[in-house]
Amino acid sequence: MLAIYKKELKSYFHSMIGYVFMAFFLVVIGIYMYALNFVYQVANFEYVLNNVTFIFIILVPILTMRVMAEEKKQKTDQLLFTSSVSMAKIVLAKYLAVLSLFGATMLVLCFYPLVLSAFGEVAFSTSYAAIFGFFLMGAALIAIGLFISSLTESQIISAVISFIVLLLCFLANQLASVLPTDKLPTMMITLVVFAAFCFVIYISMRKIYVAVGVWALGTVALILLYFFHGSFYDNLLAKMVGAIALMKPFENFCYGTIYLANIVYYVSVAALFVTLTTLFIKESLSDKIRKGSTYRTGLMVIVTVICVVVNLFVGELDVYADVSSQKLYSITQDTIDFVKGIDSKIKIYYVCKDGQEDPTVEKIVNKYDKLNKKVTVEKKDPVLYPNFTKKFTNDDVQQNSIIVVNEDTEKFKVVNYTDMYEYDASSQSVSAVDVEGQITAAIDFVTNKDLPVLYYTSGHGEAELGNTLTSIIKKKNIDANDLKTLTVDEIPEDCDILVINGPTADFTDNELKMIRVYLANGGDAIITLQQTNNKMPNFTQLLEYYGIYQKEGIVLEQYGNYMSGYPTNIIPTLGTHEIVSNVSASGQYVVMPNCIGISESDTVRDSVTLTELMRTTEGAYSKVNVDSKTAEMEDGDIPGPFGLGVLAEEKSEATDETMKLVVFSSVYLFNEEIISTGQFANANIFRDTLGYMAPVGKNISISSISLTTDYLTIPETTQVILGIVFVIILPLAILVTGLIIWLRRRKA
Repeated sequence: MLAIYKKELKSYFHSMIGYVFMAFFLVVIGIYMYALNFVYQVANFEYVLNNVTFIFIILVPILTMRVMAEEKKQKTDQLLFTSSVSMAKIVLAKYLAVLSLFGATMLVLCFYPLVLSAFGEVAFSTSYAAIFGFFLMGAALIAIGLFISSLTESQIISAVISFIVLLLCFLANQLASVLPTDKLPTMMITLVVFAAFCFVIYISMRKIYVAVGVWALGTVALILLYFFHGSFYDNLLAKMVGAIALMKPFENFCYGTIYLANIVYYVSVAALFVTLTTLFIKESLSDKIRKGSTYRTGLMVIVTVICVVVNLFVGELDVYADVSSQKLYSITQDTIDFVKGIDSKIKIYYVCKDGQEDPTVEKIVNKYDKLNKKVTVEKKDPVLYPNFTKKFTNDDVQQNSIIVVNEDTEKFKVVNYTDMYEYDASSQSVSAVDVEGQITAAIDFVTNKDLPVLYYTSGHGEAELGNTLTSIIKKKNIDANDLKTLTVDEIPEDCDILVINGPTADFTDNELKMIRVYLANGGDAIITLQQTNNKMPNFTQLLEYYGIYQKEGIVLEQYGNYMSGYPTNIIPTLGTHEIVSNVSASGQYVVMPNCIGISESDTVRDSVTLTELMRTTEGAYSKVNVDSKTAEMEDGDIPGPFGLGVLAEEKSEATDETMKLVVFSSVYLFNEEIISTGQFANANIFRDTLGYMAPVGKNISISSISLTTDYLTIPETTQVILGIVFVIILPLAILVTGLIIWLRRRKA
């Protein structure tokens, strides 16, 4: 076997075949690498591989067309296959030789992420996971090409058939989405496919009675299924075509998720077709075709069934490693613990047509099915069940949406597809993924009897709560309501959290009284401050009653801790309280423009506890003249440091509840334009503030995962040089090396 392997491998490198293959492969990779990594400066090498899978459709037929067909054409197969080496070892040696050539090319690619890392931060784990998956996919496709090569003596026919087969594999996902889903046409097409399968049995066994018998029994069974178990045909064609989508599992590797099922899938496909090649050649050389064909066909069926069973078994295990830096396709331990503790019977419906699944949504929602026996996931195709969603809502439900139902209480929640993604307001591109957060929040919603209620005041020039804050409130299953305090006599009894977002006009005496009563009874409130020229004595009195004093002017930093060029855009130092500790531990920045300095009273009553959440540096000061043209400290300006976020707590004598009042010194902390960029952790501060105030048992909240792309920094001249090296020089060097070796051998 080793001798045959060496002979085959040398044949690629003693001729131009191997060098042309490697050069062409690297040219295509180089072109995409130049465009994506050098010009657009994206730091993800896996993007390159995900865009060049089409290369297999071209190169695999060319590479494998001669492996077996050439032996048949030259009549050397008789000599080779009558040697003392077993048929299986001969075929395996030939396959490994081709695989080694492909592997050598992949080894070259292993250096590419290292080159990119010289110009920025590269996610090596994801890059090399993609390279590993690319190699496995290539190994499977090469095995298919090897099998097709064994079917004919003509290299051209072998290449054409291989091209067609691989093209179908490449387009399988697209084909699955356009196939009919109605039961009758599905059955008719299935009958045609089954008849073709029976014809293959006849060609293989040369026994008409066996083929006709299988066809008759199978046809009757398929027709009976149509009448008595019609659901068998639900998306059957899409599932059949999807089974040959060999490129689809590779996407998981590009996402940084290495599934054992995907590895086994590619390895089993390779093993299956190498085995089928061995069986087909072995029996085709037999003088007793009629006698041996039954054995061959039976053995082929057994091997195929074993591969299918193994894949089904491994697929059920759901063993995987998420090596992506963002853990995009894993679920957090918080969700795992939460779902495992659920006692209610929960059904999660994934509303999507077959072939149009969002891989992110599909991967994450399926993980809930394995956490708790009482939590099950069921996919519903809106084409097959057009009226299903009408049971829950009269609104149109988007593809890839989720409906979570508590089957014990019939309480449900619809999670629309667009709610599972966050968008950059400036570019309208996806900035974060929130699939797990939304699904977990929906489960929390349907399993909770009493949900917290939030009121936000209006009528005093308050800033509106933006889309991001509204989404956070909704995700935490908090019912938000507008409250015009001037038109009511008291804060509603069901109010759990009161939000006063940057008022610029004062509250009346009656409004001040009702807010004071609400807080005195243990109510919670979030207040943000906004610079205004209006006098606001009642609002000021409310804050000072809890020992929180505002400084005149706008805070500036002098020696850092602000956004470059904008000393009024403060990057505060975070404290250790749980409201800010998660953000502090994550290393993310919080940005607070136009802050009003806060100080804490030393003489506030003993029952009030003040905790500083954020503060400036010692070098900060408050610019009293906000219209001043200089950022330098002037006479009359107030030196820092200042508090930028304070928590006041006081136990109510009337209700025995503890009042929580959080004051942030800038309304722009929660400005939609700042939050929607996804660059700062401001939204997380709001989320964790709500989490601290929300009633016990309603505080499960999963953060969204930022999709901020890492970029390289490559000067334009360097881009051109690297492009020339990877697109021209490196492939050309391989070709020249091969040409020199080939010419020397010819002269010898």
